[in-house]
Amino acid sequence: MKDAAGLFVAVLAVLVGRLGGTEPDGGLCVERSCFAVFRHSGDFTSAQSHCEERNGHLMTVSSSESRDVLAQLLRNFSGRFWIGLHRSTGCPNATSPLKGYEWTAKDAQGDFANWAPSFDGSCSSPRCVTVSEVDRLQWVQEPCDAPVTGFLCEYHFAYSCKSIMIDGEAPAYDTPLGFGGGDLHSLPPGSIATLTPSKRKFVCYELWVEAPWSCEILEGGCEHKCAMNDDHEPSCSCPPGLSINPVNQITCEADALDQCARLLCQYACLEGEDGAHACACDHGFTLAPDGRSCVDFNDCSDERQCPGENTRCVNTVGGFKCECEGGFKLTDGSCVDHNECASAPCEHMCDNTPGSYKCSCYGGYRVDPLDTNHTVCIDMDECGDSYCDHGCRNTYGSYVCSCRKGFTLVDEVFCVRNEDEDEDADGSGEAATTPNAPTVTPHEVAPTRGTVFTHKTCTEKHFFEHEVWLHLQLKQWNRKIFT
Repeated sequence: MKDAAGLFVAVLAVLVGRLGGTEPDGGLCVERSCFAVFRHSGDFTSAQSHCEERNGHLMTVSSSESRDVLAQLLRNFSGRFWIGLHRSTGCPNATSPLKGYEWTAKDAQGDFANWAPSFDGSCSSPRCVTVSEVDRLQWVQEPCDAPVTGFLCEYHFAYSCKSIMIDGEAPAYDTPLGFGGGDLHSLPPGSIATLTPSKRKFVCYELWVEAPWSCEILEGGCEHKCAMNDDHEPSCSCPPGLSINPVNQITCEADALDQCARLLCQYACLEGEDGAHACACDHGFTLAPDGRSCVDFNDCSDERQCPGENTRCVNTVGGFKCECEGGFKLTDGSCVDHNECASAPCEHMCDNTPGSYKCSCYGGYRVDPLDTNHTVCIDMDECGDSYCDHGCRNTYGSYVCSCRKGFTLVDEVFCVRNEDEDEDADGSGEAATTPNAPTVTPHEVAPTRGTVFTHKTCTEKHFFEHEVWLHLQLKQWNRKIFT
């Protein structure tokens, strides 16, 4: 096995770059260089800073080979992406291939250029560059503070590992740069390869080193725990009831001699008096039909739970809780009625009821049928009930009667012909009017037209006169209340 200390230093230095930050949406490696594409909107400066956080820089496209890599990176991505080409000062130089621009990687060499035909040679032209598939990967000038689709990073390493080729095994790679897959042909230091179906693991350290490797690095590749054995070699261990896979030496599997391990209980495995083993669940749960899973038990199915008056039982995961019914609140251990009327929910009058309340309106008003909460009162059109002999004008909470010309208003509702008026007068026009003050009684008690008040046979006129009489009596009673 390679020197453990050297492996630890080399690989850990790469793995540190994986902590936090934005993960790439794709990537590939060519020999000792890796490239990653990030769909993370931002300006040129923030993109360069992100690449530098992982010891890289914005991608350099200084050759036809690197342009081919660029084409592979962006083949599945749309939008504009920053590359490492920019002009820090001065005006464009039309005589040089890079036209006065330079790469963020100072060691970049070559005269390769791929400018778009729209290149602007003025001193006020944008100083940064993006590429996209729409522009056929040509270099397009872009204001450095533009929030483009994303950016491309480039990383270099001292060595790399070739892809693993083992008959009957399919490798899956996970690189320390945040991208992976099974079709990578070159891997950077610190990359992990997992083989299927054996589940053997390898780490890239100059060559592929099979797990268990140094315990300080990702638990040596062990599924559970890594520790040094008596021979001072890393060794994997498993939790009770499981044992190390004899083929790959890193994964854990059920112990053939452990009955509980075979049961795969979700919560606990208990041994009975007869030596048989069975799964068990925690309080508030019951065993599912599969004999190993635990499902919540509805504690509220027991009517003895929450016995207090005006209380209800609410089932929770693994237990239950007692709550007061709506309109009640907990006071000194009991659920007592909460006086909702204290918060004035009604526009006019409020009547508190056990666990609730009811709104009502003053006389001349009714509950708004469009109000779903039934708390708002609107004016009621009394003129529709024909209390007045002649004219009627509705007012807020009341109404005003009036008489035609030649008539006098009597008792606020009746119109009596004046004795000195001509019998043939046409009766056009209006005379006296008398406002009717609103009452404070709920509108539900107002008499309705046609109600029979006696056992005598009554005509329609009698009905109407009696109704008016009762209406006047109510008005006089209301006046006594306010005087």
